[in-house]
Amino acid sequence: MSSRRHIFTLSALSLLLQGVLWTQPVAAAEAFQALLKQAQYWQKQGNVERAREAWGRLLAQQPQNIQALYWLGRLEAGEQDFDRARGYLQQLKQLPAAKIAALQLEQDIYLLDHGRQQQLEQARILAESGELDDAVKAYRRLLGDRQPQGEFGFEYYGYLGYAKGGWLEARQGLERLHQEQPERADWSLALAKLLTRNESTRLDGLRRLADLSDHQQVGSEALETWREVLGWLGAPRQEALPLFRRYLQKVPGDEGIRRQMSSARSAPVTTSTLLTPAFNALESGDLSRAERLFDERLERYPNDADALGGLGVIRQKQERLEDAEVLLTKAVQQRGGNSWRSALDDVRYWALLQRARDSLARERVADARQQLEQARRLKPKDVEAMLVLADLQVQEGQAAPAEVGYRQVLAQRPREARALRGLAQALAQQGKPDEALRLIDSLPAAEREAFGGLGRLRAAQALQRARLAEARGDTQTMRQALESALRDDPNNAWARFSLARLYVDMGAVAEARSLMDGLLATQPNDRDALYSNALLSIQLGEWEKAQQALARIPQNKRDADVNRLVAEVDFNLQLKRIADLSRSGQKAEARVFLSRLEESAEGKASRLSALASAYADAGDPQRAIAIMRGLLASSPREDLSLTLSYAGVLLQAEQDVEVAAILRDLKGRSMSVDERRQYDDLLFLYRVRQAEQLRERGQLAAAYETLAPALAQRPQDRLAVSALSRMYEANGDTAKALALLKPLMQRHPQDASLQVAVAGLAARRNDKALAESSLEKALELAPQDGQILTSAAEVYRSLGRSGTAAELLRKVVAQEKRQKSPSFAAAAPTVGSNPFAGVGSGVTSDVGIPAPVQAMSETADPLSSYAQIGSGLPPAPYPQSGASVGNPFAVDAQGVTRDRLAGMSEAARSLDQITQERSAFLAQGLSVRSNDSESGLSKITEVQAPFEVNLPVGDSRLAVRVTPVNLNAGGVSDDAKARFGAGIGGAAIALGDYIGNNPAATASEISEQASALVSGSVGRQSDTGVGLAVAWENEPSGVKADIGVSPMGFLYSTIIGGVGVERPLGDSEHVRYSVELSRRAVTDSLVSFAGARDARTDVEWGGVTANGGRAQLSYDDGDVGVYGYGALHALTGNNVKANTRAELGSGIYWYLLNDDSRMLTAGLSLTGIGYENNQNNFTYGNGGYFSPQNFFSLAVPLSWAQRTERWTYALRGSVGIQHIKTDSAPYFPNDKDMQRNLEQVAALGVDIPTRFDGSSSTGIGYSLYGVAEYRLGRNFSLGGELGIDNARDYRQWNGGIYLRYMFEDQYRPLSLPVSPHQSPY
Repeated sequence: MSSRRHIFTLSALSLLLQGVLWTQPVAAAEAFQALLKQAQYWQKQGNVERAREAWGRLLAQQPQNIQALYWLGRLEAGEQDFDRARGYLQQLKQLPAAKIAALQLEQDIYLLDHGRQQQLEQARILAESGELDDAVKAYRRLLGDRQPQGEFGFEYYGYLGYAKGGWLEARQGLERLHQEQPERADWSLALAKLLTRNESTRLDGLRRLADLSDHQQVGSEALETWREVLGWLGAPRQEALPLFRRYLQKVPGDEGIRRQMSSARSAPVTTSTLLTPAFNALESGDLSRAERLFDERLERYPNDADALGGLGVIRQKQERLEDAEVLLTKAVQQRGGNSWRSALDDVRYWALLQRARDSLARERVADARQQLEQARRLKPKDVEAMLVLADLQVQEGQAAPAEVGYRQVLAQRPREARALRGLAQALAQQGKPDEALRLIDSLPAAEREAFGGLGRLRAAQALQRARLAEARGDTQTMRQALESALRDDPNNAWARFSLARLYVDMGAVAEARSLMDGLLATQPNDRDALYSNALLSIQLGEWEKAQQALARIPQNKRDADVNRLVAEVDFNLQLKRIADLSRSGQKAEARVFLSRLEESAEGKASRLSALASAYADAGDPQRAIAIMRGLLASSPREDLSLTLSYAGVLLQAEQDVEVAAILRDLKGRSMSVDERRQYDDLLFLYRVRQAEQLRERGQLAAAYETLAPALAQRPQDRLAVSALSRMYEANGDTAKALALLKPLMQRHPQDASLQVAVAGLAARRNDKALAESSLEKALELAPQDGQILTSAAEVYRSLGRSGTAAELLRKVVAQEKRQKSPSFAAAAPTVGSNPFAGVGSGVTSDVGIPAPVQAMSETADPLSSYAQIGSGLPPAPYPQSGASVGNPFAVDAQGVTRDRLAGMSEAARSLDQITQERSAFLAQGLSVRSNDSESGLSKITEVQAPFEVNLPVGDSRLAVRVTPVNLNAGGVSDDAKARFGAGIGGAAIALGDYIGNNPAATASEISEQASALVSGSVGRQSDTGVGLAVAWENEPSGVKADIGVSPMGFLYSTIIGGVGVERPLGDSEHVRYSVELSRRAVTDSLVSFAGARDARTDVEWGGVTANGGRAQLSYDDGDVGVYGYGALHALTGNNVKANTRAELGSGIYWYLLNDDSRMLTAGLSLTGIGYENNQNNFTYGNGGYFSPQNFFSLAVPLSWAQRTERWTYALRGSVGIQHIKTDSAPYFPNDKDMQRNLEQVAALGVDIPTRFDGSSSTGIGYSLYGVAEYRLGRNFSLGGELGIDNARDYRQWNGGIYLRYMFEDQYRPLSLPVSPHQSPY
């Protein structure tokens, strides 16, 4: 019997909202329809106020609208305002077309009274407990003389039809409801089923079932019932033959019905003695060999009775009872086949028992009873059918006949535990608790202790209520019943197991495991505790734990169920070990072991289904699908469990369109609890998969709507929560994404996928410690799992550890290459025809099952690939062409060269990218820098030829740099000689002696003497050297360091270098900080860079270095950037006065354009620099570098960068206001004696300078710079740069070219912005 519906459930509400109950006579206007949909929406959402408002507005437009009047009345009744509800009822009663609506509302008002709600719940509890007679009495007391309406009527008549003496009234009631609403297919189906229960109306019921078998909603259930009722008829009478023929036209392959209808028999065949080896193999337990020998016989003699019979026995041993019955029936029909009659009866008996259990699981109680009665006729003395029938009667509340049945069993088996337990329950139901207790007390002490008392009886009844609640999907009631059972019987293993399964469905795996392990802690040797613990372990995929639990069950307590489970666990443990091989990347090896394991499946459907799933995981979906199709093709009747297993394999093979079609086709079918659970599991996985695909397309809103039902169903499930986390990540909320995953990781610390997911989010949030610890854990858990390795590599890559990433990806690619062995390709099996071809075609869209994302971008029929399976070919995942996949020069139909990455795996693509990024390279450049400053002093022409070898080393890079440098300052003019070196200082001493010896000398004579003293040659102002440096960069830590020497060959060469770090600040994705400590050459002039020598006095000075640190804080989110920095350096040189430089700067810039190929920014910058003393001079003791005491700049920078397939270039410019102030400085700041002599001479009245003048100026400054790089080929690129800096009295040019050679072929885009090869100076 199908599960009963609450009169106010969403299913009824949905029907009302669709306008099925009361169709309006005239179509409303478009605005009215919009208002109607709004009202229906709020009604469905349960928002009373908005629904009332919308229905009221609708009623204002159409005062006689039936739906508006009904729902307003229904809302008021729900709010207990019965006066207003009756007002709407009176309006409905005045409308002739609203008779049904008025009756429905009148019933709703009556039932919604609080007191009657309690009566209704009591009636339902009785009905769900199987006490139908008492339930009907309760319903009748509630109804009084009222006639039940609508869904409530359907509920009531559904129970009444199975109660004693209720068939006729139920028939009349269902016929009335059918006449009122003939479009309700589920009501029509219930009536048809009821009619088949009575001999006088059975054929009418069959005709109705035949008519309903094509209905989209109930067709499958109608067809199944039609077939079963035909089976009840036995040899059909003449009037029933048309229904048999009609059924066979619809299901021509049903040989059982065809044989039932036909009296024709096959010609007998004499048995060959060649079957002796087959029977010997059968007796020895070698089923595979026996099956092969019987099949060989039947290929030549298809009607050989003994071959058919022997094969039937094999099918029985494989627990394929339906197949066994077909084979043995055919054997009996052959000449000499009577010897198989006993085997046939035995198989039919057990098949009928199995069908009865299936019927009970689907709540088809009448079917189960009839099947049990048929079984008892076959074996009247066997107790199994008696026990199942008595159990059924107890469940239905028919305690008296159940008592009789149990006593009959006990007459044959006085100590049968199930009969004793059932008898006690039957006595308790009849109000005989004392007799039940006496029965228990009469048992031996050990059995009495195991049996329990009335508490255990109450627990058994609560378990029954839980099973009924589970069957109708009421998890809350199920949980309450199970908790009640455990209160009465805390050690009830089956109550605990059922509750644990419920916890698992909710995602609370730890709680489920704790519940079962807690029982084992108190009952370590209890058979049921161990058995149920093993069942939970199986559900969780923990096969080793299941094996350990079963091993603890003593041999003397093991029955057929335990032994069967032990065998299944052993088989699945082998499968698990093979699955471990698959996950470790050894898929080819896994497929080899799977092929060897096929024989161990022994043809059992459950094992073959698991084997097919393992094949799919091992990368052979074709073999997986072939196994499932073979199972389905050999099944004599539709097996929903097999169908769902087949759909599960399709989902693994990413055939989403076919899965969606099967889900829609099966929705609404009558299913057992286990089948419903399997269906729900499949739908759950399908939902998560579709949500993930929508997320990948960027459709986050649609993805969440798709995932939401799965989250509501299983709020703690790893798959669903992980999918939600990835949605938040895609939306930029990494904090929320990580917060969702952390509790999951704590509950499932052995889940490597979760560890990698947490690592990825932690990396994005710059929590490197968490990221790296999670990655290490993941790799420890799954060191060979290709997917884990690939994902971990991507995270390592994001952390800058590209070397580690490449190492992992090489391992994955090596695994993938092993999968491409020719031997495996040649062994790929041919896929058979699709047993579901055409199933689900024409199915309309169903909001309950989301459309497959695969089909959304396809213009073809979304079910076309599903139907394609029927062609015997697997659906092609990618468009195929005639060209060889491995041909790198192949072109497609449009003449375009094939993508070199086509056919490469995700890991291979990532490795290819990393290999290109990490390529070693050589670079050789030539650059020139010059300015328009005073020759011999601040003027400089610099030529450099920087060469670099750059290599990847682990997760770091190592560079060796050799940089020849030539500097030329030009000649020192006569006018400038007094301002260079120590010439004027030495001249001052000589001049002092001259004046002392010639006191009468005139001023003109003294000046001439001074000029003569400084006019000598100062020497060549140029230098050449070669700089050497080694640099190291570690991207994961953000650390860079280099050390080397300024060009050797210069007058002064010194050690230079630095170390710095640049990292994100905290967990921010946009804020970064950097700190650097360095010692760098000051390259402003020949003096500061290389040092100078004054040939007139042989003094040497210069070679300045800046020693200090710099810190910066920046923010950049891709739309705007802000930065601020500060620096402090001590400037020292040889024979040069020490100096100190302080610098502060900040700026802001905006991305006016920012995409993969273009970048345009504009900004504003502010810089301030101050030096302790002015060293911008070239006399002895001065450093010869720009050193104002105050420098301020306010500038507007602008930059543009772009790349194409072969070009990348950048243009930068800046214009702004500059203010420069320098103080007066002594000629010889570092030599007091020389400066004092100079000042003494000047004091004698000689016109000779002693200090450099200070200055202050404000003006416009600008700079322009351009750089470009062109890819010459896959390995070579040529680049160049050109720039100019211009201030009020200063202009500098620079330019250069370079050639770079990459050791790895380059296919990746060029860098944006361009990163030119430059000198380290």
